[in-house]
Amino acid sequence: MADHLHRLEEAEKRDHRKLGRQMDLFHMQEEGRGMVFWHEKGLMLWRTIEAYMRRRLDAAGYVEVRTPQVLDRVFWEKERPLG
Repeated sequence: MADHLHRLEEAEKRDHRKLGRQMDLFHMQEEGRGMVFWHEKGLMLWRTIEAYMRRRLDAAGYVEVRTPQVLDRVFWEKERPLG
């Protein structure tokens, strides 16, 4: 039990929501639960990582697709053919 509580304490120190506020990277609002409002530094970091990942994925032959961010859960529960 002590080990479990210690892990919980350590995880709390690295909570991305808390770190995002402290580092002025992003914030979240009650009106948009789960939605991230990126600040200038955070968006710069996001775009840098995104560009790096795209280069790596392109080099490996992956094809990027994009889906809507918010969909009814029923969409994800149905099996659909690709393409």
